[in-house]
Amino acid sequence: MKDKMLTTTEVAKFLDMSAWKVRDYIKTKVLKAHKIGNGAGRKGSPKEWRICEKDLIDFVNKGSNMGDIDNG
Repeated sequence: MKDKMLTTTEVAKFLDMSAWKVRDYIKTKVLKAHKIGNGAGRKGSPKEWRICEKDLIDFVNKGSNMGDIDNG
């Protein structure tokens, strides 16, 4: 089964925080993410971060005192 890939904006909305904060978590390796795109600059699509749904759930569970989120 393929894991759903989320944008930083989608993750920010889910976590009720800014996309800047999500990118900061990615930069400091608190949240696992992958760069997607060709990175060709202005004429091509820039590389953008994507977060696997499973990695987001792991991130939330690490910071939660309420037990694991059920992903299914």
